[in-house]
Amino acid sequence: MALNIQTGPSAEPLRVIVTGGPGVGKTTFAAGAPDVVFLLAANEGAGDLDIARIPIGTWGALRTAVRQLATEAHPYRTVVLDTVDAFERLCWEHLTAKAGVDSIEKVGGFGKGYVAAVEEQQALIADLDKLRANGIAVIVLAHTAIKRYDDPEGSPYDRHALALHKEAVKLWTGWADAVLFAQLDVRLVEGTAKDEKAKGKARDVKPARLLWTEERAAYTAKNRQGLPESIPLDWGKFAAAIQWDRRHPKRAPVAPPPVEHPTLASLQGWLADAIKRGWNRADALDLCAPATTSADVPPERRASIIAALRNPPPNPNQPEAK
Repeated sequence: MALNIQTGPSAEPLRVIVTGGPGVGKTTFAAGAPDVVFLLAANEGAGDLDIARIPIGTWGALRTAVRQLATEAHPYRTVVLDTVDAFERLCWEHLTAKAGVDSIEKVGGFGKGYVAAVEEQQALIADLDKLRANGIAVIVLAHTAIKRYDDPEGSPYDRHALALHKEAVKLWTGWADAVLFAQLDVRLVEGTAKDEKAKGKARDVKPARLLWTEERAAYTAKNRQGLPESIPLDWGKFAAAIQWDRRHPKRAPVAPPPVEHPTLASLQGWLADAIKRGWNRADALDLCAPATTSADVPPERRASIIAALRNPPPNPNQPEAK
């Protein structure tokens, strides 16, 4: 058959969204990824984490950074966006400045500003997919907010949702392979008649932080990799559960750019300059001997000749040789 039929589990780089409240440990978790670089929004902080980062202050800077990471040589195999809700605000600022208005709601008329923002984010996602085509995984961090959910099959209720515009939430969660909700593992103590003071009291249960991987009424989550319902918020345990290393092999080392050595033409220029600065012509020519063509002088020798010619003349008072 002419169809391109593939079998076995996919080995494509993953698209992971990690959501949760401020301070729950999203950035620390993502910093455990191998060969990782952060695109860090100006208002987000990485604390004392020793990470490679690219500070991002505008929507244009974000788009440029993603394109460069997708096309230029570098050692990174994981890119983290921290956080997507901060970048959405930069997107809104970009569109309002472009339209000359002070609010995203005033861009293009009723509701059109948010549509334009989603289109901008779709273009960003297309660039992120170019990263994946080059073997680079993408982790997107997002804050959550308590939002009302209108359940079509029952009464409305509140839940943790991505702190994005509702259409942007659909865009990002639909794109991701996994949406994981990070939360402190807080449970209620079952009170008894002998322990009425403890009834309904919250206590922390180790592990103190968990990643929830499946959709629940209280939060948005999903995964396409058969993950357990919850995983400790620990990079090593998550990587083992999702087989991260199988999907993201190490990238080949980036070769340093070739060193450009001076050519013989450059030597002739240095000769002329040295003579102008008082070098005796015979001394300068002796230094370059026996070079007659560029093939006569190895690159390291040319470099040493130039270094010598940059020094003060050794015999400035000798008459020039013809």
